[in-house]
Amino acid sequence: MKLKSSIRQQQVFTDLRELEKHISKLQIKKENNDSLFYVHRIPELPAWTNKINYSQGCEQNIYKLKCSCDEQKKLSKKYFDRDIRLACKHIYWKLTTTKVKTELDSLTKLLLDAFQKSNEMKLFKISFKDEILILGFTNPAEWINVFTGKEKWNKYSFNVTEKRWAYNKFPKDAKLLSAKILSICKYLLS
Repeated sequence: MKLKSSIRQQQVFTDLRELEKHISKLQIKKENNDSLFYVHRIPELPAWTNKINYSQGCEQNIYKLKCSCDEQKKLSKKYFDRDIRLACKHIYWKLTTTKVKTELDSLTKLLLDAFQKSNEMKLFKISFKDEILILGFTNPAEWINVFTGKEKWNKYSFNVTEKRWAYNKFPKDAKLLSAKILSICKYLLS
């Protein structure tokens, strides 16, 4: 049985006006708006993963998301509580290339790949047409990764400068979604 992610536990903004109200309530400056972003947590893994592994000169315990590498030491000072950004390249490798990958849901797998390729990506959760979407980006953002789905998640990429979808591959209602992405980027990333 696969472990499920819990993306519905955090607040979802269906309208930019709601987001603006939320920001003003919290009195957050635009340049320091990390509390607005979605944090994806790696699901707790089965007990059989609670062991020390050795790889590339480092010790890893994927159950605890711990590695002895310098990258992980830096990450653990910034992130906590199973935050997906805790996954150094060694933890990422163990989670995605061993039998542990069968324990992860499709969104977690996609986000692990995106974080390793984009480095320190931020995530933003929106409601769109009765669906929850995750937007992933670095700041400044040229490309936005758009994660859609429920049980089976998919990834699309949108270029906010050129206003186009990568490889001409886009989700349903792409025109409306593009406009929403552009308005969010204008507000959050300006």
